[in-house]
Amino acid sequence: METATNIGPEQSSLAKSPNLVTRDIGGETVIVPVRRGAVDINMLFVLNPTASCLWTHLDGHHTSDDLVETLLARFETDRATAEADVTAFLDSLRQLGLAGPAHGPIGEPALR
Repeated sequence: METATNIGPEQSSLAKSPNLVTRDIGGETVIVPVRRGAVDINMLFVLNPTASCLWTHLDGHHTSDDLVETLLARFETDRATAEADVTAFLDSLRQLGLAGPAHGPIGEPALR
């Protein structure tokens, strides 16, 4: 069983993979990976409102603490729940290859 990895403010922020197409369809955020120049329709992701909120702030500049604060400001939730949601969301994105480190070890962009 894998354990969750918390991204703290001392660690680099995550950014969306450049190999994605994201659209707002009927008020829902839909993510479709693009592989070898073609849309992979077999891998379609629809985000709930909480995940959509986090996704819009996943720009490589916001830390997990920033994302927690965003959830606290936008939704009626407590800090522990917001932290757990952010950790689970970021872990899922990394495992699915939808996001990764925003910067390499020397400040170079890590995702291309």
